[in-house]
Amino acid sequence: MILILSDYCSQCSSNIHQRGALARHILKNVDRSNTNANLTGGNVWENTALGWFPHPKGKRCMFFNNLLPNLYNSAWTYLPNVTTFRKYFLTEGSRQYNLIRKIETIEERCAYICGDNPSSIGDLLKGSFVRPGDGSRIKFNITNIDKCIEDCSELLNKTKSDDLNLFNENGRTLKKQYSDEPHLFNRNLISRCDNIHKKLNDMKEKAAKLMNKSVLFGQDSKKPERSVQGYETKKQRHSRRKALKRKIERRIQNGHLLIKNICPNLNNCKNRYFIKGMTSLHQINFHLSDIDMTTVDVHQVERLKSVDMTNLVALFECNSGIFNHHTKCLLLEQLQDKVQDAYWQEYDNFYEVNDGSINVVEESVDTDQNTSETSDSD
Repeated sequence: MILILSDYCSQCSSNIHQRGALARHILKNVDRSNTNANLTGGNVWENTALGWFPHPKGKRCMFFNNLLPNLYNSAWTYLPNVTTFRKYFLTEGSRQYNLIRKIETIEERCAYICGDNPSSIGDLLKGSFVRPGDGSRIKFNITNIDKCIEDCSELLNKTKSDDLNLFNENGRTLKKQYSDEPHLFNRNLISRCDNIHKKLNDMKEKAAKLMNKSVLFGQDSKKPERSVQGYETKKQRHSRRKALKRKIERRIQNGHLLIKNICPNLNNCKNRYFIKGMTSLHQINFHLSDIDMTTVDVHQVERLKSVDMTNLVALFECNSGIFNHHTKCLLLEQLQDKVQDAYWQEYDNFYEVNDGSINVVEESVDTDQNTSETSDSD
């Protein structure tokens, strides 16, 4: 390799070349005057000049070699020139190969939808009844069927357009006498597309019947007797309850962290979260004994900021009896003026929010009771 590089560089102005430059230089200097670029086989059409592949390995090369005899027999009489025939063969072969690939892909998708796969509609059709959870599977298969039908229609329109371009304006005679092979290919492809269309439409009708059955027997998430507005109201009510639950959990967790900060010597401070049955922040219980000034770190209280006042209000005002009135007053005196203002602002917000949450929860409970009574009477 070093000798070849030195011989090559002796003819150039530079001793350093980019990757691949040496190989390209050697190929340029190869004498091809006595070499034959065209390889031939036993048959007339087996010639690389016509587009034949002597050693096909891929699907495309094999398809071209299988197509070449038919196009040669039909078009060579009218296109005896090698260059013209090669251009025609490569253009028509590429068109047919691309269409074949598309139709095979659609057929594979159709076979999957109609097959025995647990997620396909074919597996559901074999069952004697619709099981819980099959509604989402049916919707998924209907979406796939619609997409497959759309792709098949697009391919069908493309093939019909290509086939129409082969004929004259009267639609009876071919523009070129050697276009019989492309026309035959188009007709076969159109027939395959029609068969796929019929099969998919049949499966779509069966899937629609299964979907109606799943709705009637309560397998779908939406019940027929409940209106859309009723679902939205129920969803909002559940969202309010979940938001209040998350808020109570955050207040309890942050309250324990705050107690550990201002009361580092308190031994019975444990993270115990019991939120079942709580409908407002007033019902929070930190499960702690009474705290006096002997267990409070005054320096940590002085370092409290305005963002900590929300948790401090929850500790002071919740019905847990942690701090007595004297301890609260002493702790508030240790806060800075801005922090005290933030405390009283959070104090007002605490009671406004809790009063509203109690009313909201009571209204939702009453609504549920009325709904249950109405359903029972029906």
